[in-house]
Amino acid sequence: MGSSVAQACCYPKCAAKHLEDPVLAWIHQLTPAQLTELYAKAVEEMLLSLRDDADRGRYASYITRLRGSMECYMRGLWAGLVATPLEVVHDASGEQPILLLDKLSNVVFSQVLGQQQPMPSFKTRSGLETIYDLLNTTAHTTAYSLAFSVWATPERSKRMHSGIDAHIENQYKTLREVARQLNEGKNRKEIISDVREHFRKMLSRQQGI
Repeated sequence: MGSSVAQACCYPKCAAKHLEDPVLAWIHQLTPAQLTELYAKAVEEMLLSLRDDADRGRYASYITRLRGSMECYMRGLWAGLVATPLEVVHDASGEQPILLLDKLSNVVFSQVLGQQQPMPSFKTRSGLETIYDLLNTTAHTTAYSLAFSVWATPERSKRMHSGIDAHIENQYKTLREVARQLNEGKNRKEIISDVREHFRKMLSRQQGI
């Protein structure tokens, strides 16, 4: 195959020759199972860091890890079960169009989890309206995010951490299971069916059904 074809981006408007970048070329040769396993490892490390932050009362550090762990989970499912290798490479390149977390989550919820993404709505006087607005304040470490660390008391933090810890641990286990099934040769459709059933049961437990 000619180099011009091999380096063509999956997005027609993107003229970047991604595979000339050695890092992107390395990413391109990873299998969906390897990508998912790497994302699972990242979520695991973030979970351990969150636990350590919670134990030591490092509330500002704790808050900054939440968006990263969610994005790793969503990108792990997307890379393992939805995306093509060239889509993963383009996403890693940072070139336009960029797959932002809210759009990424919509793709994962609709194509993998088979659910409409729940979107708790609220409105602050500063104009924040969705969970992604709040997560973005921590990702970009705006001064707004500092309020969470100032207002966090040991009692509030303990209650919050209990739910977050269980949620992220479940995400980690899901990614590990997806990677395992991909390594065993199961096709994406079969794995998505299993993930959807697991997600449905988890929602039922949370809702007490």
